Amino acid sequence: MIFQKSIGLYLLGLLQCTLTQIKPAASMMPSGAIDLRQPSKKDSRTAVLLVINLLQSLAAVAFAWTLSSALADNGSVALAIGSLGLRWGLGRLETWVASDLGQCVEQDSIAQLSTQVLSGHEPWRHPERAADIQQFSERRGRFAAGAQWLSRALIPSIAIVLVAQATAAPYLAGLMLLSMPLIPTFLVLIGSRTQREADQQVERLTALSGQVMERLRGLTALWVQGTTEAACQDIARASEQHRAATHRVLRVAFLSNAAIDLAASLAVALVAVHVGTALLDLVSFGGLGELTLQSGMFVLMLAPEVFLPWRRLTAAWHDRSQANAAERAIAAWPSNTKGSAAPPPGLRIQGRSIAPGARVWIRGPSGAGKSQLLEALAGLTHHDEHRCGERIGWVDQHPAISSNSLRQQARALDSHWDDQTWLSMLEQLELHQRIRTLDEPINPLGLSGGEHQRLALLRALSREPSVLLMDEPTASLDADNAALFWATLADFTGTCVIASHDDLGAWATDEVCL
Repeated sequence: MIFQKSIGLYLLGLLQCTLTQIKPAASMMPSGAIDLRQPSKKDSRTAVLLVINLLQSLAAVAFAWTLSSALADNGSVALAIGSLGLRWGLGRLETWVASDLGQCVEQDSIAQLSTQVLSGHEPWRHPERAADIQQFSERRGRFAAGAQWLSRALIPSIAIVLVAQATAAPYLAGLMLLSMPLIPTFLVLIGSRTQREADQQVERLTALSGQVMERLRGLTALWVQGTTEAACQDIARASEQHRAATHRVLRVAFLSNAAIDLAASLAVALVAVHVGTALLDLVSFGGLGELTLQSGMFVLMLAPEVFLPWRRLTAAWHDRSQANAAERAIAAWPSNTKGSAAPPPGLRIQGRSIAPGARVWIRGPSGAGKSQLLEALAGLTHHDEHRCGERIGWVDQHPAISSNSLRQQARALDSHWDDQTWLSMLEQLELHQRIRTLDEPINPLGLSGGEHQRLALLRALSREPSVLLMDEPTASLDADNAALFWATLADFTGTCVIASHDDLGAWATDEVCL
């Protein structure tokens, strides 16, 4: 019976040690230091996490006391099992709250940084910023879910365990306290190396994302020229460089974990030697001569708990350097503010006022700046003197067609057309065979180039703009598609501005020569 009880208590203690080594996934997290203030709802979650962490420390003390009492035949195994179950439940609750907090912070960060990019004057020219946003937001969410609150709970958690140890053996508690400075010393020495490696990793990730976006934009040209294999090799090389940089960061991170484990192992071994020699009556200084089996087991079982907060914090702090590197990349973004929020009404081009309803032809050789002038009129650059203060419709030379339904696109375009108007315009532009209803998804790959251009015109007209800006709208169209395009445009009563190499002298009422 005694043998069975001993085996059961041993397995219970082994289970406790296993549970203390399992770090909740939500706490393996990093930093982000851009001060995006957290709402009070998130602050309340942080307070809940601090309370749960302190309760876990108290539960660890209770488990060590009940188990040591059971080993000394002074307590009940049921109490030890109950305290272990309490600690397990608190751990799962902590994981759930921390995960929810991290997701909220990550979503807020993505929303705010994306708004910052999209409200800039040239958001479409910087696709690599998506990598910076993703990297920083993910790391910041993890930091909020882990290291941010674990750093606040570090000292109280350690203090609870040390005070409990001091009630049984003040000398051994003092030994554990003296071993504490080893850990931050190791972390400082290793952390500087981690930061350098993390900076390189973020640089590689940004370069990789930029290369992928460039290749995707020019995929057709790469295929026609037969250079897709070379492009794939370039991306593979960039990916390999990013992988190597990531592995270097992980190697340094594992080194910091090893340093913590070494310090913890030496301190626990030192306590174990003192407890063993004291129970054998080989030492008697520091009050060790009065150490009983129960108190000795209690102190020994609490020894790993002193280092557990450090280990959890170190695991959560590994990605902090990567978040800092992403933060520096975001801080290096150039000033991204638009022109004045309220441009003057009307349309002015090269100092001339354009009358409402005019048809303006912007002409000039390639590279003269026709597209740049249209972008300035649309408010996409800093040239406030050209910015149009009217409701604008936009038709690009190579329009981007979304797979969303027309009804979804209408909401995004702020269109006030009713269903009948949409269906009538689809038929007028001869798109009704391809797009039968307003709710069916659009397959961009199933549309021809002319259909892309007509669909872009449809979207622009649906805004009911007062000024319609178009960049080489018929450059890639055949005669039939071009005729259909111009016939639809003839019904537009607002101001129309077209940059084109075609001769539009008979159509235009005003000409701008660059």
